[in-house]
Amino acid sequence: MQKKLIERGVLRIKRKKVKFDRSWIDNMAIKSSVSVLGAGSWGLALAKVLWENGHSVKIWEFDAGIAEKIDRERSVEDKLPGVKLPTERFDVFSDMQKCIEKTNYIVIAVPSVYYRATVKTLGKFYIGTQNLISVTKGMENE
Repeated sequence: MQKKLIERGVLRIKRKKVKFDRSWIDNMAIKSSVSVLGAGSWGLALAKVLWENGHSVKIWEFDAGIAEKIDRERSVEDKLPGVKLPTERFDVFSDMQKCIEKTNYIVIAVPSVYYRATVKTLGKFYIGTQNLISVTKGMENE
């Protein structure tokens, strides 16, 4: 069907490789301090990529017990099997205010069902100078 549409001039397809747009990571010209809100598999994976690109990373986990375990063990086998988290320039917090202090970027990587509550809490501490980046996936059911 697609071939017929192309022959009739209805559909034109350009074939090119699709790459992950990492410009927001690469454009951080000066190695920055980045806070990642959300210590799920998505937030931890992004935090590790940011760290591998030379940034200092602070990650926030809502649950203090889980935050302490991540900080102590430097791995989260149920979320990122076999991945070791860095020990330098990679800090874990359960206190959002401490997590976002003195950072240039705040990446919001929480599940969509927690997005509203997270941003509401963030609003209490946000000083207005950090760049906000949302990487939340999904839609909130209200």
